[in-house]
Amino acid sequence: MEIAVRKIFKLKSSRIISSTVKTLQLVIASIKPTWLIDSFKCSSEQLVRLLTELQLQSILCVLLVCDDLFIANRDGLISIIQARNISNVLVTDVSPKLVAPVVITETHKSYKLVIKHIEYINTQIMSYVSNSSVIDVFRLSNENDFPLEFTFVFGWLLGYPYLYFNSEHLDTQLNCLSKCPLKLFRVSSGGFVFLSFSIPLLVLEDYNKKVKDLLLQLYERILCSVKNDCQSIEIHESIQTLDLIAL
Repeated sequence: MEIAVRKIFKLKSSRIISSTVKTLQLVIASIKPTWLIDSFKCSSEQLVRLLTELQLQSILCVLLVCDDLFIANRDGLISIIQARNISNVLVTDVSPKLVAPVVITETHKSYKLVIKHIEYINTQIMSYVSNSSVIDVFRLSNENDFPLEFTFVFGWLLGYPYLYFNSEHLDTQLNCLSKCPLKLFRVSSGGFVFLSFSIPLLVLEDYNKKVKDLLLQLYERILCSVKNDCQSIEIHESIQTLDLIAL
């Protein structure tokens, strides 16, 4: 594992310590599987209220990725979803300004934004270093204030249960992606899912192959670093429309 980390981080071996490897393993264990709340204007007060309403009694591990909130403790949320007999639940931000996903041509750099967002999330996760043995809050900072100029669901954990968080300060109607067909990409090897990623079909019409090729490049490098005998990488694609619930 340390060899893999050295290769991925491109750092001298003296800077790679056992606690770093242990922390990375804890991060991976913490976020798979998980529940994702992707609410662009979700404040800490709103999150606390949401968790209080769900009556979650266990200690939560909350991971903040830009404006995405990952709740790693699932027990309370599972019971809520099961009680409502909902199989697929989507968490996404409410976008009252848009009535439909925005289709942007390549001249409007939609492809570049998709690629940059994939690379940004991947780079931040792989480069996180901490000496803490217990991860309570894991924040991926966004120093460059990365712009998202079109609406899409970026769920790199898509495929796990999702919860829709409806902010009282925003539009209470179902947002523009409520019933939008999503193209799901899932990168795996030997049954282990490295990445799940989704974009509305309308946005992906012209960029399907380009995104797929990028995912292959990223995770072939990671897999070959982790294992001497690199297993084959599988990319599964599917189309899915997820249900929404508002709390």
